[in-house]
This record gives sequence, C-alpha cells and structure tokens, in this order.
Amino acid sequence: MPSRWLSSARVLAGALFLCATASARAADARIEIVANRPEGCPAGAPPWGIAIVGSEAVPAHCAAIVRPTDLSDASIEAAASALARSKNVPAVLLDFSRLAAGASAGDATRYAFAVKRLASAARSGSPNVRIGLDAFPDGAGLDPAFFAGIREYFDAVSRRPGRGTLPTGDAGIPHWLVLADGETDPESALVRAIAADPDPANLKALWIEAPLSSAWEPLVRFQRYFVENAGLGESAGGAGGMKAFAADGSAVALAASFDPKELTPLLFFPQDPAGPVRIELAGGPYAKASVENLVSGSARDFDLTGAKTLTLDLSKGPLAVVLRPASRTGGETRVEVEVGGAHGLTADEIVARERAWDEGQRERMHSFVAEMKTSLRFRIAEVNETFDLTILGKLYSVRGKAPDWAWHEFYLNGVKWKGRELPKLPILQPEKVTALPLDIRLTEDYAYDLKKETTLSGRRAYEIDFKPRTSVGDKPIYRGTAWIDAETFALLRRDTVQLNLTGETLSNAQSEIYKPVPGNPDVVLPLTIKGQQVFSTAGRTTAIERDVEMSEIRVNPADYDAKLAEEYASLSQMIRDTDHGLRYLIPDPAHPGARLVEEHVSRKSTFGLLGGFYDKSLDYPIPLVGLQHFDFDLWGKGKQLSVFFGGVLLTANYTDPALAGSRFDLGADLFAVGIPFGDVSFKNGVEVPNEKIKHLPAVFQVNLGHPIGPWLKASLGIFSKWDNYQRDSDTAPEFVTPVDTFTNGVSLRLVANFSGFNVTVDGEYDSRVKWEPWGLPGNTDYSADKKDYWKYSLSVAKDQYFSGFKKLHVGLQWYDGSDLDRFSKYEFGTFSGHPIHGYQSGSLRTQEAFLMNLSYGLNIEDIIRFEAFYDQAILNDRVSGFHNTYFSGAGLLASLNGPWKNSLIRGEIGVPVVSHGIHGVVVSVTMLKLF
Repeated sequence: MPSRWLSSARVLAGALFLCATASARAADARIEIVANRPEGCPAGAPPWGIAIVGSEAVPAHCAAIVRPTDLSDASIEAAASALARSKNVPAVLLDFSRLAAGASAGDATRYAFAVKRLASAARSGSPNVRIGLDAFPDGAGLDPAFFAGIREYFDAVSRRPGRGTLPTGDAGIPHWLVLADGETDPESALVRAIAADPDPANLKALWIEAPLSSAWEPLVRFQRYFVENAGLGESAGGAGGMKAFAADGSAVALAASFDPKELTPLLFFPQDPAGPVRIELAGGPYAKASVENLVSGSARDFDLTGAKTLTLDLSKGPLAVVLRPASRTGGETRVEVEVGGAHGLTADEIVARERAWDEGQRERMHSFVAEMKTSLRFRIAEVNETFDLTILGKLYSVRGKAPDWAWHEFYLNGVKWKGRELPKLPILQPEKVTALPLDIRLTEDYAYDLKKETTLSGRRAYEIDFKPRTSVGDKPIYRGTAWIDAETFALLRRDTVQLNLTGETLSNAQSEIYKPVPGNPDVVLPLTIKGQQVFSTAGRTTAIERDVEMSEIRVNPADYDAKLAEEYASLSQMIRDTDHGLRYLIPDPAHPGARLVEEHVSRKSTFGLLGGFYDKSLDYPIPLVGLQHFDFDLWGKGKQLSVFFGGVLLTANYTDPALAGSRFDLGADLFAVGIPFGDVSFKNGVEVPNEKIKHLPAVFQVNLGHPIGPWLKASLGIFSKWDNYQRDSDTAPEFVTPVDTFTNGVSLRLVANFSGFNVTVDGEYDSRVKWEPWGLPGNTDYSADKKDYWKYSLSVAKDQYFSGFKKLHVGLQWYDGSDLDRFSKYEFGTFSGHPIHGYQSGSLRTQEAFLMNLSYGLNIEDIIRFEAFYDQAILNDRVSGFHNTYFSGAGLLASLNGPWKNSLIRGEIGVPVVSHGIHGVVVSVTMLKLF
C-alpha cells in the first residue's frame, strides 16, 4: 500500500472504544475489593476475582494482573493482544515490580511505551476498565517527569505495605492498596491496611494477590459497605475522629468510612484474639450501632442513647459497625448533596482514548483485501494542461507486514491503457515517514493541543492539532490536525503536512477520511484519501493531486493467503510499501510464483516522437521527429536532465533539486527553434501586411528556487535571449528590420499549489544589448527608452474532476508591463506560453490582457478522449487599436492509444472564433512511443 497514496495507513480494525469520560468515572467512586479467588470470577458487582494475563483472553468480570517477563516488544505485544481480546474486565494492574531490580533512568522510555501500549489494549476490549500502575519498588531510577508523561494512561498507582511512596508527586492521585498476603483472614488484613494508609481519602481499591484459602462471602459482605462516594479518612465525616482502645489501653487498628446518602459513620475492626475493644464515640449523638460479623454474617443492634462509648468483642472475627444518628429537635433532617460538573478532557486524555480505540481496531482486523482506485493528476508549471493517470487494482494488507498493491487496469486521461502493465515510471515520493501522529511509540514524537469541539459528518468531535514535540533535525515528520469522535473516540479525519522534506519534494499534504467499512460497521478504515504533492522536476514545479478510494473491502478473508499467492503468480504489475518507500515487486526467478522487491528503480525514460505542426505563420508544416529523454538520477546523484530534440526544435534542462544538500534547487534551461515564425502587425485593429517579418528566437536561463512553506515556491531566473529578425516576402522595402540582439534580464516567480488550485505570480526585467530604430518611417512605436522594459503577470487555474473521467478546467490570467513595444509585448501563439487556441504565432500582441481559458474533457467508452477548449481574451493595446477588444478561439483535442505497445496518438485543431479579421487554423498531430 503506497504510503503517499494511502498515507502509510495503519491496518485499522477492532471494536469501537466506548470510553467513559473522566467526569463519568468520578461519579462511580465506589471503593472496590479485588481478591484472588481460586474457583474463578463471579459475575455482577464487586468484589472481583483475579486472573493473571497470559496468552489467552482474561475471563469476563475478572480483574487482571499483567506481569510481563521483560520489556521486549514480543512480551509487550503478547500481553497487549490478550488484553485487547478480553471483554468486561473491571480493572487491570500493570505490575512491573518484578522487573525492577535493575531499573535505571535509561529504562524510562521502555516503561512508558509498555504502559501506553498495555493500557490502550485493555481499554480497547473493556472501555470502562480502570488501570492501576505498579511501577517498581520505591520508584528506583524514575522521576516524576516519567509519570507525568503517562498520566493519561492509568487511573491509580499501587501502594504496598512496607514500601516507600512512589516519586509521582502524587498528592491527591488515586491509589490502590495491594497486599501480597492476607489469604486466611482477608477482611482483617484489608482493615489493617486501610488504617495504616497515609492517604485514605484517595484510596480507590483493595487488592489481595495471594490465592484465598477462606470463604468468598465475607468479602461480599465487606464490599457492601463501600457504597458510591463513601469517604475515608478526613472525608469520613464524624467517623474520622473515632478512637478505639484494648483492655490494656493500647490503641486498636480502626478503619473509618462514611455513607454520604444515609449520613452514617462506618467503622471496621480486624479480628483480635485479645477480645474486647472500647470505642470512644465522636460526632454523635447516636441512637444505635448496627454491628455485623463479616465472617459469620451474624448481626446485632446496640442501643447508644446517651452513650459516649461502645464496647465490642473482636475475638469472633472482623466487625463492621454502622452508627445510626439520633433524631434531633424538630425531627430528622436528611441532606443530600450532589456534587458534579463535567470535567473537560485534555488533548492528551483524548489521544489516550483514541489509542485505545485503535488497539481494538488492530485486534479485530488482522487482514483485508480491497479494490483500490487511485487517480494521480499531474500539473506541470507553464503547461496549460493536466494529465490524469488512474490505477485500479487490489490492495492486500495483513497486520505486521508491508501491504502489497496489484495494478490491474490503467487509464491515461480516461483512455484505457492497452498493456497489462504500465512502463516502470520513476515513483516520485517523499522520504518515508515512520513516526505517525497518534501512534504509540517508544518516544513521544508529537505534542497535542485541543483546539476546539466541533461537528464533523454529523458527529460531535474533538479537533486536535499536533506538531513535533521537539526539533527533529532531518527526520521526516508531520504537523496537522486530527478529528476524534467525542463519544467513541474513533478517528474521523486526519490532515497532515509533512515537514523536513528533502531533495526534489517541495511539499506533501493529505487528508484521510475514516469511515466504517460497509457490512462491517465496527471496522473503520481511511476509505477516502485526498492529497497533494509538489515536486521540483526538470526545473519546473510539478503538482500531483491524489484521490484514493477503497471499496469492496473483505475483512479477515479466509482465502487471503491463497488470493495473494495467486496474485504473485499472475502477470499483474505490483508494488509494495516498504520501510524505504514504494518499490516494485517483480517475479522471483529462483522461486516461481513468488515475488521479490526491486530495490533499484530506474529513473530514466525515453520517448520517441513523430508528428507535425502547422499554423499560418509558417511557410510549410514543421515535421516533429525526435526523442524526449528524462534522467532524474543523473550520475547516480539525484541530478535531473531533460532533453527534447525534434529536428527543428530543441528544449533542454539540467537541475540539481537539492543544491549542496539544501532546499535550494539550481537549474539551467535552453530553448531554440530552427525555423523562423511569421510575425504580423496590427494597427487600429487592421493587419498591416507590409510590416510582416520573421522571427527566430533562442533562450538560455539559469534558475534558483526555494520552497516557502508547504504550498509556495519562489524562483529567481537570470536569462539571456537571442532574437534574430528576418524579412518576409510581404515586407515593405522601406521597412527597417529590427537589429538582431541579446536581451538579458532577471525574473522572479512565485508558484502556489493548494487544494487543486495553481496560482502563479511573475515579474521580470529585460534589457536589450542593442536597440536601434526599426519599422516604417515615422514609426512611433520605437523609442530608445524601450530598450529596457518590465513585464508582470498573474494566473489562477483550477481543475474539477467528475465521475467517468470528465474534467472541467478554468483558468484566469492577467498580463501587463511597461515600456513595451511590438517585439516585447505579450504574444499569443503555440510556443509563446500564452496560447489562445486557433491563433497563429505572432498574429496577436498586446500590452495588457485579461484571459479566461475553459475546457471540458470526456471519453467515449474508454477508447478515445475528447477535450474541447474555449479561450477568451480582452486586450488593451493603443498601437494595435485594441481597447477592451474581445477575442476568442476554440480547439478540439483527441487522444487514443497508438498501434504499438506504450504508444499514444494526440491530435489537436484550433480556429479563431471572434477574431476581428484574423483567419487561419492551427493543427498538430503527434505520436508518442515510450521505449
């Protein structure tokens, strides 16, 4: 799958991640008991049983403990896969404590990666799961910055009796008490742990790791007392001031809680063989005490009217005590306070939940096969035409391997290519990006910022901006925006702009639109991708628009391997999206039916050209017989050479697209013709035949360019033109032919390509080396001051594509200048760069012009393509007599496959429409053959 055409799109598959927000979790504030129950995990409400994560999914309703054997990719991936396949898991403890003996600061990135990967996998399978982190004893080797970087991926840290506090800067951070023993009297062990906890107000869960040897029902009774929002410590109401003493006066362990709905203090005592305990009541008055033995379940009420103390016997087992308040004067008053308020998620919290959604996608879809249609629209600067290459074929993608794309059908401007494969064109692509936004990686390459909440495709969404976290040097990376569903945290859209591009690539931007796969609503893929790349090729700016559509997607097909093997054995042209970019897959001579990657792709191509051109300015048609040769890796150093020689026409370009490894490109252009073109004169709107002459031009130019951001390129040109003027048979004897001369100058060009628009701004200064009087006696168009002149222009173009290869082109141009004369004004003709279809070279000149070019292309079946042109111009030129004078011309182009393999025939005819006396026809026929 081509990374530039399919964005190195991750193979997304799995369950939607329906994650509760932080505010929703805050409402479910019940303290939960988790214990290792040998007979399994009961369904329903807590207490929960425990399962150790191995290779299999965790049973439903079991809390899970993850203990990776090491921090290798294999170990982490195995645990992540098991977690992603586990459903209805209430809690997961990520326990790295057994790995930590040799932990050091250098391990921090591996630990952070493991936490993100495992937490995301757990949340993908169980959206409401709570994640606890047990880093390692005393947090050796890590500092608070480590925890800050992963804070969105866990809900609590673990605390173990006898172990120091983790260096989380964790005041106020929820924690779980984790006991390694207590299996014979778990209730008493838990009470003692609560009583010794230094921060009971933030205690959220109680875990016993060792397998229980006692009954499960006492823990069920104990759990019932931990109602929602029950407080501990300072939040335990009057119970926080309670004290208990043994017969010898020593203090007795006491855990206090508070029921916020019933307004009743709760006291818990561990079993004590010594027997009685005296409780000093605080916060009363109390009417009675309801006491339950947690082991036996026996219960009894004690009258507390007027009492200041309560004595209980602890020798029979751990006790739970509910103190019932006495009625006050005026009757009982119950106050219910509801504390709430939505907690807005941060960008990092949203990204963490998107990663959990993505883990579910990856786990659910292991492979897929899809029909993929990719349209590449090429626009070359200074060429008033776009070329559409459409490729149809199957995409084969399996998790963990580079995807393969088989090319089955090709269309050039909508005409179906005759052969089974395209010529091996140089695959233009930026350097491969391996660090994608939203991916979980060893290092966090991106910083995320929540821009706003918005609506996208009818879904409420978070709009998240991302950019490189730090300077990334020469490493290719992105900046852009992602839209994440506010309910499911599914990725809806991602817009990216690639940074730190090198070589010939000037920009690379794309938008991926993610949608559920038809027939598989739980699977989401980037079914539509739109992008644009801009390259410096042969000294020109080449923009390539990409439209990618996937359809007929088969998820996890049983015959995936068989179909791919069948494709390998076929004659289909195939490519693979490797770590180094797109590479052709060629048959393996040593293993029939297999394919191997062609690491070196030739960046050379040679076209043969046969045809002819004619307009009325020529004495006879110009034959065009020659070659066009491209080499985009000259001398194996990435330099570019383009040469076209057609007998009477020569164009050549040499470009270094990365001058001395920089973003500057340096190039040189040469243009020359061997046959002079006619040049006519108009005055007051009427042709003057006796001023007709012939013109033979040649141009050499050096260009220096540099991109400005992802959409704009600036180019500086230094040029020298040679103009040779000759007399025509109609030239008047007294007409003085202009002197042959060099014209030297400098130009500045700005080219912008954005969303399919092309905008070009040009300005140039020209200075003739010699300029002497010319023309008929009394010619007012000549002036010595016009030896030097200025020209400037602006153009905007846009192509809109429709189904069935239909295309509408709209172009607008404005041209103007100062100190222009007949031989420096804007000329409209085939080789002028400012064509109006149907007008011969040299027949129409002006100082100022406004142009509109319209064209519409369509196909008859897939055999022949027609494109109709209609060009309109408003000209202003005092000498020629044009004052807002309207001209127009029409043309028709036809293209179809040639008689030989890799050949194409193009024919074009143009005629003036509103011409004010200018007549003629322009015809060209060419056949291209790729060798």
